[in-house]
Amino acid sequence: MKQVFSVPVKGSLFKWQKATSKHLAVATPNSVVIYTRDGQQVESILTDAEVLEMEWSENGLYLAVLVKKPIVYIWDNTNLKSFGIDTGAKSLENMAWDNLGETLSFGTGKGNLLLLEVKTAKKTPIIGKHTKPIVSLDWGDNILACASLDRSFSLSNSQGDTLIQLGGLRGDPSKVKWIGQHSEKVAIVVGSKALFIYTHGPGGGSMELGFDQNYGSVVDYHWYKDKILLGFSKGYLVTVSTKKESLGKELFHSKCFREELLNLKVCEPLNMVACCGDHVVKIFDLSNLNDVNSVLHLDQEKSTQVGFSPDGSYLTVSSKDGHIYTYSCKVKLLSSSRGNRVAFVTDKNELVVSDTHSKIQQAIQEPLGLSLGGCHVLLQTESDSIRFVEITPQKSIADEMLYNYHQTIEDPVLGFTGVTEQVKYSGTVLEMQANWQYCVCLMENGTLQLHPIDQQYFAGSRGTITLPEDPNLGLVKSVLLTDFLLVFGTDKGDLVYYDLEELSQISHYRHQKPVQKLYGQPKNGSKIVFVDDTQGFVYSPTIDPLAISGWSEKTLGALWSDRSVFVTWESNHLTTHVLSNTLQGRKIISLSETTHLSYGYRPLLFYGNAVVCQNLGGKIDQVELETHKILNPQQLLSQYPTDAEQGKQLRTMYLVGLREDIWSYYPIVHSKKAWLLLAEQCLQSLDVSFAKRIYQQVLNDGGMVLCLERLQEIEDRMELMGHIAGIFQNFSLALQYFMNSENPKEALYLQTNLLEYESALELAKKYSPGEIPIIALDYALQLELDSKSSEAQSMFELALRTMDTHKFKNLSFKKDHLEQCQTGLVRTTFKLGDIHRGMTLLNVVSDKKLILECVQILQGLKWFNEAGQLLEKAEQWEQAAEIWVKLKNWSKVSQLADKIQSPRLYKQIAATKEAEGQYPDAATAYEKAKDYDNVARILVDHLHDLQGGANLVRVTKSRESAKKLAKLFTSSRRFQEAIEFYMIAGMQDEAFDLAKNQEMVHYFGELVLEDASVGLLTTIAQYFESKGDYFNAGKYQYHALHYPEALRLFLNAPVVDEPSIDYAITIIGEAKNDQLTHELIDFLMGETDGMPKDAKYIFKLYMSLKQFKEAARTAVIIAREEQVIGNYRGAHDLLLDNYKQLLSTGGKVPAELDRMLMILHSYILVKTLVKMNDHEKASRMLIRVSNNVSKFPAHVVPILTSTVIECHRSGFKKEAFDFAALLMRPEYRQKLDSKFKNKIEQVIRRPEMDTVEEHATPCPYCDTLVPETVLDCDTCKNKLPYCIATGQHMILKEWSVCPHCSFPAICSYFKELLRQTGQCPMCSESLDETQVYVVDNPQEYLQGKPDLEEFPVNNV
Repeated sequence: MKQVFSVPVKGSLFKWQKATSKHLAVATPNSVVIYTRDGQQVESILTDAEVLEMEWSENGLYLAVLVKKPIVYIWDNTNLKSFGIDTGAKSLENMAWDNLGETLSFGTGKGNLLLLEVKTAKKTPIIGKHTKPIVSLDWGDNILACASLDRSFSLSNSQGDTLIQLGGLRGDPSKVKWIGQHSEKVAIVVGSKALFIYTHGPGGGSMELGFDQNYGSVVDYHWYKDKILLGFSKGYLVTVSTKKESLGKELFHSKCFREELLNLKVCEPLNMVACCGDHVVKIFDLSNLNDVNSVLHLDQEKSTQVGFSPDGSYLTVSSKDGHIYTYSCKVKLLSSSRGNRVAFVTDKNELVVSDTHSKIQQAIQEPLGLSLGGCHVLLQTESDSIRFVEITPQKSIADEMLYNYHQTIEDPVLGFTGVTEQVKYSGTVLEMQANWQYCVCLMENGTLQLHPIDQQYFAGSRGTITLPEDPNLGLVKSVLLTDFLLVFGTDKGDLVYYDLEELSQISHYRHQKPVQKLYGQPKNGSKIVFVDDTQGFVYSPTIDPLAISGWSEKTLGALWSDRSVFVTWESNHLTTHVLSNTLQGRKIISLSETTHLSYGYRPLLFYGNAVVCQNLGGKIDQVELETHKILNPQQLLSQYPTDAEQGKQLRTMYLVGLREDIWSYYPIVHSKKAWLLLAEQCLQSLDVSFAKRIYQQVLNDGGMVLCLERLQEIEDRMELMGHIAGIFQNFSLALQYFMNSENPKEALYLQTNLLEYESALELAKKYSPGEIPIIALDYALQLELDSKSSEAQSMFELALRTMDTHKFKNLSFKKDHLEQCQTGLVRTTFKLGDIHRGMTLLNVVSDKKLILECVQILQGLKWFNEAGQLLEKAEQWEQAAEIWVKLKNWSKVSQLADKIQSPRLYKQIAATKEAEGQYPDAATAYEKAKDYDNVARILVDHLHDLQGGANLVRVTKSRESAKKLAKLFTSSRRFQEAIEFYMIAGMQDEAFDLAKNQEMVHYFGELVLEDASVGLLTTIAQYFESKGDYFNAGKYQYHALHYPEALRLFLNAPVVDEPSIDYAITIIGEAKNDQLTHELIDFLMGETDGMPKDAKYIFKLYMSLKQFKEAARTAVIIAREEQVIGNYRGAHDLLLDNYKQLLSTGGKVPAELDRMLMILHSYILVKTLVKMNDHEKASRMLIRVSNNVSKFPAHVVPILTSTVIECHRSGFKKEAFDFAALLMRPEYRQKLDSKFKNKIEQVIRRPEMDTVEEHATPCPYCDTLVPETVLDCDTCKNKLPYCIATGQHMILKEWSVCPHCSFPAICSYFKELLRQTGQCPMCSESLDETQVYVVDNPQEYLQGKPDLEEFPVNNV
């Protein structure tokens, strides 16, 4: 959260303005200061008395200030003025506004009640309401609740008359509040430990909720969503249920603060609760109280009060010191939905995409806009720029069409693919939408830009379509993109449907007013809700606009489900609507039961029985629709006791699609009237099957069942509707349906089914001329199968000529009929030999299957030129190219060069291009034919692109081309490239000769090193030896596995050439030859040249020979030498490295090595411990080092001096005296630093023998108590492992290890050290405290402790 402002005055109390959240009131000791939401001071009210309480009226018009005198101060928000009203009452304790914001109620210290009308200053005292002080007030639905220290509470009406008064509370009451969805319950904190709940009204009662004593006292509580959230003084948050069936049940508890919780406030618009305590403010999501959403720190100040503005925009925090800070809470609400997925941006700038199974997220920069497509998330990064973030696609409508109706396919696993693209548009983008294939953007100039979402478009090879194409349609105001359709509305009222497959307009409707908004079905349905200036309508190309009842200027939008169900919403509720078939045609049924919508909730997705919403905090929540709730049978009977109510509920469930769930109420709901209402609704919706089941299974109406079984057999909708209208005794409507039904055409259908098309055509002329095109088409297809092309052509022409007389069900059927007629006419025309007419007819046909059929006909008739043209039209490029090759039409072949894949055709095309001098095209064609030799030839000989040819040959490894290039590079004196291509050409000798002549054998050798033969490596080595370059000669002999010769050459190399010795050691390790080993040892010992080499090479030699014991001895010797000269870190690291190598090879660690490492580590650890101010542990380590001070000859006096000073500081007086006495020896005294000499002499002159007894901890082997820094157990005789963070011996209960060097450490000390240093004290690797933890099985580490082996180091 970002801090917006802080109040410049110190305040004791603050309150946000209700309703508007525009002002913040802050109380100082003798005044109230009012600020705007951006921190600007508006008013300062001087009270001349201590402010006790402040309250804003519910409408936000007034602020009331209660002070320690009979006057109450009122600030009027309308005219920004304040005034005082003398109440005439003493000892006012508290106050509360009524629901209308007109009357103030006051409780007094004597138990009286005072009502004050603010506008008229009328005062109404109510004497004797209680016998002791009233401590808390709260208004419900025009009912005032009062709690008093007489341990009773009362409920009064707006005139102050007592409605009810109950006593006997088991403690002093406080914090009275009305709770519940309809404020039907009163909650009171009793004795600071319990919560008393009283239900007001019929069937009311009371109960007291007790809580665990460990929680502490109740700090505050809040009701939300059938729960009460309570905060307790010892840091606990607890939720209890307020549902009737589980009232008082504890649902959750968690200790959220270590020491104390001081205050909490709930913000329902954000679905969050803020709590302060332990010097921090923690914000939790109410839907998941286990996780902290965010934490605010007040720079060492103790927060005492928190509060949200009513709209959730701001959080204000006050500290114990009187400082008041305000933070911004609201985030920019960016969200979108598609199918069952929702995408949104969190307040931490994380893009989240979720579905019903999973959720993914990634960090992004805050976008300007967001839209979710089928397989992309669109982020508007600038006004004219959109970033496409690819995700795994949902199943599309096209996928589902591949499966049967009753089968389902699963969505793929949700995830980011990692592919992103950025697209910049030619203007400002106002709105964007995407599906699986296309993206459409509504531009500021009132046009749409439609483009595909594929790599061709992103690469710039596909363009953008600008809509509308007709300038008379006006400016686009709204747009909707489904899987196959683009729908947009204009400021002239045009509503246009655009087919994405054909990229053409398929429907146009002109409305009287501008179309402002569009809302479509998620599964690609053509039905939409469109909104003009004042009204919403349901429309599709097959439905005339239907006005949505209840639509008003307060309606904010609509959402469709997968079925013909949609919801509209206003700021505080959702309304469910159903688009249903009825006897009167399509009709919108608006269901009366609305669903409450929390403040600030923004509906995103209608999925299943709920609407997914985004709250003001950017979080996602689900709101279950009241119309979709599935009650258990007893609940239904309880909530809907009458037959009509039960029938209405069953009807609602049927309309919203919960049809199978209805049967869970049978036979418990036994009202015949209720089931009859449902059956009638089914018949009104023409659902004969479901109605029959009700009449048969529930109503036992046999006659009706038989009637409906006959109706089920009727496929004619008009005839069926006529029969159903007759059931409802609407005979005029039934007559109308029968007259328009297909029943008179039964004879016509019979003749058609018998394939008696001639007779069927005669019947159609008599009874239904509109059926002629359908019958003629079927007849034509049969004649074509019988090879009667001439007669078939006549029928196709008749079907095409008369098609306007038929009433097709929709445009799709008409389009299909038209295509069948046209394709049949084309086929028969070609079969009859009328090629010119056939080609003309094909110009209006794009069916590839038809075109290929015509190609076969033309090839059979030897019309190859026309066949080639048709193959090009069908995009059968290779078949077309074969025909053009057969006809020797090379220009046509050249035009198709980029569209074919056949190598044979490409070679012919390439030869043609080369003959014509079009060398770039020829090279491209040869490359597609995979004839790389010719490509290289063209590049070099004709295009003079030597480098391009070289790059190609490096890939293809063509020997002929490489040979040619090598000669060209040689002539150009580019010898390095010449050597390379001689090698590619397999001309190794020529390459080597050229390398020798140009003194480039180094390059040649590196080029062939990996793949060269032993002979070639030997030849290269001999060349370098002849040049006196023994190191390189030895290197190539080594790679040739000639170890003796390689060793000789390395030993003859200059001594300064250290890599030669390392190579020699490597040879010994690989050769395993004693003679070579002795030869190298003689060299290292100086017996060869009289110059002994560094001892580190002896160590490396032993390691190479895997003689780890000897290597360890050598390491100890080297470490001693380093230690003698004062290089303790170098000695430490050498010993550690050898220690780890011995462990990795399974070898035994010498005891001397282990002990030297321990002492050196103790010395190095001192400096870290002193920096951490842990002087006691530092003293213990210095005592250990000083007891072995002979190991540190270069720094004896400084070490002893440090030991005396640290021991004296830590209270180890005796140890300080002992080591001070040692320093006074003649050999050390003269070396003492003058600034420490007097202090040490003082320790000697005034000896103190006090000491601090060392704390003992259990031995990890036998649990015997052993002093912390003692590393030997006298009981079990084991050497104890030591902690690398403290030098103490290890204990089992806090055993941890460094993940880098595996040395053990006491976990708590190790973490503290890492917090301050950030690295392991043993191996010096960077390390974070979160990487360290207490191991589960420390005994396994003890069992794996390395064995220590004794050996006489002095004999090495």
